[in-house]
Amino acid sequence: PKAGCADNSHLSYCKDWTCGEDQFQCWSGICINRTLLCDGSIDCPGTWDDEDGCPFTCSSVAPQCQCQDININCTSRGLTALPTDAEKEITWFYLGSNRLNETLNNSSFTNLGRLLYLDLSNNSICFLPPRMFSSLWRLTVLDLHDNCITHLANGTFIGLANLNGLHLQGNTLRTIEAMAFYGLSSLQTLDLHGHEIMHIQPEAFLGLRSLTVLDLSHNAISYLEHGSLSGLPQLLFL
Repeated sequence: PKAGCADNSHLSYCKDWTCGEDQFQCWSGICINRTLLCDGSIDCPGTWDDEDGCPFTCSSVAPQCQCQDININCTSRGLTALPTDAEKEITWFYLGSNRLNETLNNSSFTNLGRLLYLDLSNNSICFLPPRMFSSLWRLTVLDLHDNCITHLANGTFIGLANLNGLHLQGNTLRTIEAMAFYGLSSLQTLDLHGHEIMHIQPEAFLGLRSLTVLDLSHNAISYLEHGSLSGLPQLLFL
């Protein structure tokens, strides 16, 4: 009788059945062909397992983006601006390898306060407007690698109180203003190695009260002003 689980002819005791490699096992245990997944029709008896979590188009402004549950993947889609009709409930936003450098401003993410992960890598971003991330207090990871950021202004990261991952590798940072990292109260590791940092203003790291590791190796720093490393009460490794 178990053989019926594979062809849907007999449904008893199917939960212990193992489906073939080209099959998908429904919650009830029966097997269906993988070609039936995400085809717009419910094929699993009594459930919609085969249509659950399927990618879909969620933006009329950027129909080339692909959505799945509350994640949006716009990686390498040729975007020059954020899709203005993105769902406010999204938590993961992949925007890497586009051309968003000309359109980002300090209100770009105002309506996306539920974001947990934001990928802005490889977007030719050379400047981050202060307070651009101020509404993203839930964000835990911000990926800015492989851009052309040279300067971090006062208030660049204000609002990111829960951030624990900041990726800046692949940029060419040269100057860091006072309070540039203010607001990153949960960040424990900050990797700034391999840039072209020449000048760090006093109190540049103010607000990094949880930081334990700061890597400034392989830069062009010839001296540090008094107070350049103030505001780092938990720092263990430099």
